[in-house]
Amino acid sequence: MRPGAYQTVFLRPAFALAIVLAALALFASPRFVSLFVSLDWYLGDMHTTAYVLQATFAALFVIALLASRRINDWWFKTFPTRRHFIFALVALSASTACALLLVEAALRLLNLPFDEKWTPSENAIARFDPELGWSYIPLCSSVQEFGSQRRKVAMYFDSHGNRVGKPGVEPDPTLPTVCFAGDSFTFGHGLPYEETFVGQLSAMPDFPFQAVNLGVQAYGTDQSFLRLRREYDRFNTKGVVYTFVPWQAERNEVDDLRLFYPHNRMLGTKPQFALKRSGTLYLKRRPERFEDFFYSRVWACVRIAETRYGPKPNLALTRALVLAMKNFVESRGGVFVVVAWDQGQDPKLTPGRIVFEGLKLNVIDLGTNAPAGWNSWKIEGDGHPDARANSRVARLICEEFKRSFQEWQAARAGMRK
Repeated sequence: MRPGAYQTVFLRPAFALAIVLAALALFASPRFVSLFVSLDWYLGDMHTTAYVLQATFAALFVIALLASRRINDWWFKTFPTRRHFIFALVALSASTACALLLVEAALRLLNLPFDEKWTPSENAIARFDPELGWSYIPLCSSVQEFGSQRRKVAMYFDSHGNRVGKPGVEPDPTLPTVCFAGDSFTFGHGLPYEETFVGQLSAMPDFPFQAVNLGVQAYGTDQSFLRLRREYDRFNTKGVVYTFVPWQAERNEVDDLRLFYPHNRMLGTKPQFALKRSGTLYLKRRPERFEDFFYSRVWACVRIAETRYGPKPNLALTRALVLAMKNFVESRGGVFVVVAWDQGQDPKLTPGRIVFEGLKLNVIDLGTNAPAGWNSWKIEGDGHPDARANSRVARLICEEFKRSFQEWQAARAGMRK
């Protein structure tokens, strides 16, 4: 092949490089990047970084045009024929693939990044669930130790895996009921049932409803929603209280919680929802047992780095999940209340009052008018809320729910007229 023909095929390397750099300068614009990826990262605001990248690509574009002759001369000396270029491309691709395979093999040999050194306490009372990821074992009873004082706590579950106060207790399906959805804060991690806010509400004479605890440790909003849909019609449900903790927005973003806890031995992956361009929710991934779940260890390392340093959670997804929960409850004539539980969690995470800002929700913001020392009302050596914190939450829920239910009854009476 004549050199001129070869050069024509490659559109002159310097010109092609300039086009690529111009495209990168355009795509690195913060306005363009933010259409696909949030620039609010755990590392900080990445707008400045995007501007620097854009300026760098623009500068390289100018250099490529000014030094086009040198670039072309270097290219055709390095790759005098198309065969030389193809060989170099294949060699580079093969060496990259081999390097990745070697790294993958090394990570598997070292059992990284998921070494499963620690087994969460809830594994003893839970099982894999093909819809929810995991759920509690029906009719299970267990005594576990929590906190630095190693307090022994008994836990009991009914025939559907809901936490109850005593063994053999089954909620009455005919009684007016309020269901409580959420994660370990709802479940009452580290506390006897009577000290949890659900247990305390059950004992309040002015709370005229049966309280059913649907909380499951480590759940995201997505799992809470799916579990609520499963259990709702089993009871004479008059309302639902969903407890939101800022960590849940992170959990909603992934299907594998080991990305946050790489040392934990988990039961399986979790369901993951996503949003279509129209804003409609859809189920993106279903849970899988880890023995049936193939994953690249190299890609897992990339995803762990992303969850630690990359973009913060997409709050639109969490907002959509909560609104779906609200619509589900209200379409069945129930009252829906959200408890935004911010008690000194990671300051990098967005508090619930901001997550739900602008939504028409009944929100109990525990960060508002919080008593002195509120952030320290936790189980010593554990970090979960203690009995004092749960007592405050129970009182606030009782007051808010009675008010909301009275408004609901008044609206219903008005509709009948």
